[in-house]
Amino acid sequence: IDECREANDYAQQMAEESDGFFLPFCYVTPDEPVASADEIDRCVGEKRMAGVKLWVARRATDPGLDPILERVVHWRVPVLQHAWRKTTGNLEGESTPADVADLARRHPEAQIIMAHLNGCNPRGIEDVVDVPNVCVDTSGGDPESGVVELAVERLGAGRVVFGSDAPIRHFGVCLAKVLGANLPWETKRMILWDNLQKRLPEWVRTEVVS
Repeated sequence: IDECREANDYAQQMAEESDGFFLPFCYVTPDEPVASADEIDRCVGEKRMAGVKLWVARRATDPGLDPILERVVHWRVPVLQHAWRKTTGNLEGESTPADVADLARRHPEAQIIMAHLNGCNPRGIEDVVDVPNVCVDTSGGDPESGVVELAVERLGAGRVVFGSDAPIRHFGVCLAKVLGANLPWETKRMILWDNLQKRLPEWVRTEVVS
């Protein structure tokens, strides 16, 4: 958790120097759920960070995530949960989309962003179709024809948000996933901006985004 605190302090410094352009999420590890819950209180409650990001440490089915999700619900902020489906098998503690669906059902009031669309693949989309508090971001791999369109078709336009994959991919490449999709411009705007804005806490929407 000490490394998370150090990263969060650095992110907060970047936010302060960006004049509102940079909106950090609080980084925590499910390996230390109690300390992570305290860190959320510090970063979100005191420093007004915009959300929570979970380190890949325990699968989303693990009850160790529950104290963290309880704080997420308390502060009404979104939480970013990594997910992937690997043909070679996931890493220890790495969640699949089905695991994320389990987490969402345990915490129906939580707003969960499941990363990454390209890594979750069509089967992963199906795993979360019936859990409305899960949306998926468009990160995780290079552009692939039809993937964003499929996510919109199965989940609805309001449950897909832009993911940049920064700094490991160029912004233009990841923007092209959305801008090059065969979708109406209104839907592309929802993915690139509106859907995430609606999930941000009220103090971010009123003080920075509006």
